[in-house]
Amino acid sequence: MPNPLALEFIALHPQDAARTLIRLDSEELTDFIDALPGNLAAEVLKYMPLPSAAQCLEFISTAQAAAICTHLSISTTGLLIRRVNKGSRKRITQALPQHIGASLRVILGYSEGVIGSVIDPLTLTLPEHVTVDEAISLLKKAPDNVSHFLYVLDELHHVTGMVDVRDLLLTDGKASIQTIMRHDVVPLHAQESILAVANHSTWSIFDILPVIDRKGVYLGTLHKRTVQSSLEDLDQEPLYDPIPGGPMLELAELLWTSLASLLVTTTVHSTNKGKNRAD
Repeated sequence: MPNPLALEFIALHPQDAARTLIRLDSEELTDFIDALPGNLAAEVLKYMPLPSAAQCLEFISTAQAAAICTHLSISTTGLLIRRVNKGSRKRITQALPQHIGASLRVILGYSEGVIGSVIDPLTLTLPEHVTVDEAISLLKKAPDNVSHFLYVLDELHHVTGMVDVRDLLLTDGKASIQTIMRHDVVPLHAQESILAVANHSTWSIFDILPVIDRKGVYLGTLHKRTVQSSLEDLDQEPLYDPIPGGPMLELAELLWTSLASLLVTTTVHSTNKGKNRAD
C-alpha cells in the first residue's frame, strides 16, 4: 500500500496524479494502480486517456478492477470495459455486484457512439401508483441514484411522467405522485447517435432525460454531462481538461514523480512475478 503522503496527494490532486503517472511504463503504472485503494484508483483512472485507463483495468487483479468499477459511473465503466479484451471483460463483469453487471450488459449491447452505450440504468424511477410517502421511502433507500427529477413508469416500464424531488418533499405524504407528476416528458431513443442529441433543445430545461428502446420500454437515463464527455471520448481526447502549468504544478509533479518512483519500486519488489495477474 502506498504511503499516506502519496494517498493524500492523489485524493487532493487526482488530475495531477494521472498526468504524472501516465509517464510511467505500462508495468510500473499497472503495479501502482493495483496497490491503491479502489476509490483513489478510480479517481486517477477517470483523468487518464481512455487507452491508458483501459490497459490498467485489463492487467490489474480482478478484485481491484471490480473495486474500481464500483466507484466509477456506469457510463465510464462501460467506456473502459469496451476497450479490454474479451476474457478480461468477462472476468471483471462477473466479479461485479449483480446490479452493476446487469447494467453493464445493457450498455454493452449497444454500439459505441449511440446513446444506449452511455446511459445510466441505475437511476431511480418510481412506479406510477405509489404515494408521496412511498416515493420518499424509495428515494432514501437509493440516495446515490437520485437526480433532481424522478421518472415515473407504468407496469410495462413505459415512461408516463416525471416528478420533481422538491415537489415530493412539499406535498402531503398520503397524496398520489400522479397529483404532482409532469407529463411533458421527451424520451430519447437508445439507437440515436450521441452527436445527434448533443444539441437537443430539452437540455436547456433538463440535465437528465429518459432513454427508451424501440418498443418504448425504459432503459435508463442520459445525463447532459455524459453527452459532453462522450463526445470528447469519441474524439479520442483525454478524460481531463488541459492543466495549466506553473511553479506549484511543477513542484507537485516533481514531488509526485519522486514518490511514484519510490512506491512503484517497492511494489514491484514485493510482487510475486510468477503470479497470474488475472487472478
